[in-house]
Amino acid sequence: MEWDDFKRKMEGHEGTLIAEWYSLKGPVRVWWTSEKVREVSPHPVGDWIGSGGKNFIVPFSYWCRERYTDRENGTAFLVDSSSATKESTKGFRSRLMSEETDPYCVRATPPEALPKRLRRAQAD
Repeated sequence: MEWDDFKRKMEGHEGTLIAEWYSLKGPVRVWWTSEKVREVSPHPVGDWIGSGGKNFIVPFSYWCRERYTDRENGTAFLVDSSSATKESTKGFRSRLMSEETDPYCVRATPPEALPKRLRRAQAD
């Protein structure tokens, strides 16, 4: 999805921005889906960083990957931010940092970025 299309959708409060955080330092992949993730998720929404390392985010991480961010079968669009200016990304970064209060943004830990002990627990 092109940056300008993504920006219009978010400014119009359409769908949800999904940010996959691989670590505090990045990388961060930004996805967009027309669904309201917080409303349709069968699991508590959260990421490893924001949860303070709590395990409750594991089911959401796997569900989010399967439904939205799987490159072959996911339904979300990966956002191409290569044409975005620093100025235009500033507002989205602040929204992501306060995503608990923003119904149009969620952070998700990619399953491969979860600690190994949690990945094994999910596989069992």
